[in-house]
Amino acid sequence: MEYSSTRSANVKTNSREAIARGVAEDGGKFVPLSLPKLSTEFWDKLCAQNFCERTQSLLSLFVLGIDVKGICEDALATAGDSPVLLQTKESRYVLDLASGATGMADDIAYAVSARLLSACRKKEGAERPALVPFVGTATECGAFLHAFRGVDGLKAVALCSDDCDELHLRGAAYERGLGAEAFAIPSEEIEDAKKLLRNMSKDVAAEGADLILDIEHSLGRILPYIAIFFSAYCDLFGGDVSKREEIDVALPSRDLTAAVALCWAKRMGLPVANMVLQSADGAIAELVNDRRFGFGGGLFEDEEPKEIIVPVNIERFVFELCGGDAQATRNAVAELEKDGKFEITPDKSCEAYQMTEAGHENASYVVSARELFEEDGVAFDPVTADVATLYELFDAVMDSCKDAVIVQTENPFLHAEETLGLIREGDVKGDALRDLEEFTALEIPDRIAEIRKADGLSVKRVCACDIKDEIVAFLLESA
Repeated sequence: MEYSSTRSANVKTNSREAIARGVAEDGGKFVPLSLPKLSTEFWDKLCAQNFCERTQSLLSLFVLGIDVKGICEDALATAGDSPVLLQTKESRYVLDLASGATGMADDIAYAVSARLLSACRKKEGAERPALVPFVGTATECGAFLHAFRGVDGLKAVALCSDDCDELHLRGAAYERGLGAEAFAIPSEEIEDAKKLLRNMSKDVAAEGADLILDIEHSLGRILPYIAIFFSAYCDLFGGDVSKREEIDVALPSRDLTAAVALCWAKRMGLPVANMVLQSADGAIAELVNDRRFGFGGGLFEDEEPKEIIVPVNIERFVFELCGGDAQATRNAVAELEKDGKFEITPDKSCEAYQMTEAGHENASYVVSARELFEEDGVAFDPVTADVATLYELFDAVMDSCKDAVIVQTENPFLHAEETLGLIREGDVKGDALRDLEEFTALEIPDRIAEIRKADGLSVKRVCACDIKDEIVAFLLESA
C-alpha cells in the first residue's frame, strides 16, 4: 500500500517507511493513497475470528513484509485486555476500550504502534535505537510508557505537567525502567519543553540514537482502531453481518485518532451512518450549516474560542473533510492554528463530511450521568458521560433509529471523584476510589491498587530548560 502526505500528493512512500519515519518530509501526516474495500469473504473471515486474529487480518492489509501475528499477540498481552461491547439498553451499546492495563483506550493502540515501529525500523535497516518522546497528561504518559517500555530498539521518554493528580503522576512513575523514563514539568513550561524536544536531533544523534517525533500522530496508532471498530461491528451482530445494517458511533474528539480510523473504516466498507463527536470542553465539535469547525472555547457563530486546542490527528481528519485535497488541508490547518477555527467547503460526497454533517442546535435535551447509571447500570467517566449525553441529544433531534455505539476511552476509576460527583448525590468524602467501588459494585483495577500501595513512586520534577540534559543523561544510563 502506498502513502502520501496530507500536504502534498507528490510525497509518497510505502507503509513500512511511513511508520518508521513518523512524519512526512514536508511536515504533513501520512495517509493511504487508497483503501481496500472488504469483500464478503473477508467479512466472513473476520466474523469467525477473535479480536487478536481480526487485528492481524486488518493490519496485514496495510503493512507488508512484517510479522503482524507476533506483533498483535505481544501487543495484546501487554495491553492486558481486548475491547468489550456491552449492551446497556435497546439499540444502545458501550464499546469499552478502558479495561486494559492502564485503563486508557490507547493501551491497545500504543502497544501495537510501538511494536510496528520497532519492526518497521528493523526492516528499513535502522541500526541505532530510537528515542521516542511523548508529551501529555500523566494518565496518557502512563499508557504510553507501559506500551513502549522494553520494546526492542526503542527508548521512551514521557513529559507531563507537574500539576496533574498525584495518583496519575505515580502511575507514570510506575512505568519507569526498561528503557522508559518520565518527567514532570511546570504546566506553564510545557510548550517550551515541546520546542526543545524538536531541536534535539543532534544531541540525540551524538548519543547514538535517532529521534522519532509526533508518536501520537503515528500511522501505527490509527491502524489498531480500525480493527477495534470492525471487531465491534462483528460482535454487535453476533457474526451475522450479511445485511450490513448501518450504525451510529459517538466518541470524544480531544484526540481525533479514533475518528480518523472510523473514517477509513467506513471507506473500507464499515456501515456507519453518523459519527457524533464530543469536544473536550463539552461543546459540539462538528460541521454545521456555516461549515465552520471550531475547537477550544466552543463552536459558536459569533464568539471567538477562549482557548485554541488543536486535537491530535486533526490534520488527517481535515484531509478527510477536504476530500483528500492537500492544498485545502494546508489552508484549513493554518487557519485552525491561528484562529482556533477554519472554514471549508467540503465535497458533499466525502465520507467524513457525511458522517459529521448531521448537526443540531437544540441544546435543551440533557441526559445526566446519574440517569445513565440508574437506567443502564454503567458508570461512565466524565468524558464518556458527555459523549453518551451528546448522542441522546443528537438522536432526539435527528431521530436516527439506529443501533448506537458509545466509545468509552477512560476507566472511571482514573477519575473517581469526578465520576462519583456525576452519578450520586452528596459531596465526596474520604477515599473516592473505595467509595466508587462500593457505590457501583465495580472493582478497583489491579494496577491502580498496586500504585496506591507502592512505596517510593515519584516522577522526577524538572524545569523545561533542563530537559535536554536529563534526556541525554537518560540515554547514557540506558545505553
